[in-house]
Amino acid sequence: MKLSKTYTDTIEFNYELKNLPKNKIIKKSNNEIIKVQLEATGIKFISFSLFEKTILIDFNQLEQVDDNYYLANERIKSVVQENLELPNGSFDIKTKDINISTYKLYSKKVGIQSRINIDFATGYDSVADFQFTPDSLTIYGNQTVLDTIHSVSTQQKTVHKVKESLEDRIAIDLSQLDIHDISQKEVDYKLKVAKYTEKKIKLPIDVINVPDNMKLSIFPKEIQMNIEVELQHYDDITNKDFRLICDYKKREKDDNVLTPYLDMKPKHIKNIRFNTSKVNYLIRE
Repeated sequence: MKLSKTYTDTIEFNYELKNLPKNKIIKKSNNEIIKVQLEATGIKFISFSLFEKTILIDFNQLEQVDDNYYLANERIKSVVQENLELPNGSFDIKTKDINISTYKLYSKKVGIQSRINIDFATGYDSVADFQFTPDSLTIYGNQTVLDTIHSVSTQQKTVHKVKESLEDRIAIDLSQLDIHDISQKEVDYKLKVAKYTEKKIKLPIDVINVPDNMKLSIFPKEIQMNIEVELQHYDDITNKDFRLICDYKKREKDDNVLTPYLDMKPKHIKNIRFNTSKVNYLIRE
């Protein structure tokens, strides 16, 4: 083939759809290629053979009939000319049309579960749970499959001897998910970490829902509580930040026992433990 000589031949081009909506999946197409009869110099034909060119078709350019989409011959010609930068009259399209059938994808927003294992340095712990950005992701797929998925998980990761807050990016584990797509495959995460120390506080017990005509004696009258508190807030936490109650309506009638629980507590504490889990009561005449 001489580089400067003009030839006429038919070339086959692959095509791809761009801007395909996330809720659409291509089921089948009547034509996988576009045949172009081209009149051009030898160097033009050589360039097409050396550098495979894929014709991009904007999905929005297709005509729709129900779940089927098509591109007529004249419209194909316009798209090919735009993609290949061909002059008018130098080519013809031998592909009659392109017909594409689709099926619908469903979507669902789900939360993110952490599989990040943290090995804290002695005396350190997390202040709160992991915070992910975004805090949820959208998955796409078959409706029946999506109904069984309630969350997605991060990849497994272990971080050792942690004593400072963490901030990083991690991939979502897609290996066990039978889905077509997901809104993003990585998320940012943060974990606030602080140094904790133990603190002991004695709390008086407040009994609620006692009938007006009844006098009640309880033992003990106060309970010692052990907590872990952020070191920087150690002096800020006092027994005034708590309310320890027993509900007479929830008593164990056969044993004359009440169960204490916290009705009010501050932030910056964790691992609450009482030196007793039962309060005895006596009804006075």
